[in-house]
Amino acid sequence: DTVRLREDDFANVCVFCGEGLTCNSFGNVLPTLQLQRGYWRSGPMSGDIRDCISRDACVGGTDASNYCAEGHDPNTPYCASCLDGYFLDVDDKCRECSSSEVAKTAAILTSVVGFVTLFLIVSTLKRKISDRDLWSYE
Repeated sequence: DTVRLREDDFANVCVFCGEGLTCNSFGNVLPTLQLQRGYWRSGPMSGDIRDCISRDACVGGTDASNYCAEGHDPNTPYCASCLDGYFLDVDDKCRECSSSEVAKTAAILTSVVGFVTLFLIVSTLKRKISDRDLWSYE
């Protein structure tokens, strides 16, 4: 397959329609090439089409500012980073940080710290009581 790219108003150049592009029409111009899902390019004037690191992070399309899936940062290569307010999960998808998730995490951490602190206090008191009992029999 080839796609006709118009590089400027004076010249037309046919180039190979490579992997990651949808070339189902004639007369496409470089800025509006249709990227397939799972592919990325640095901007509308780049013909360097790359595999996305995570297929789900790159949704494709014709608009360079919308190549990335929701929550993924379009200003980072391969949509690899998350926007503020999102976190990268184990499936390489950016998920929104919700206030309830933050509250759950804070509650769990607080509980763990509380139990560890309580354990250390009880252990220290037991040791002191045990040491005092040993000395009192002499």
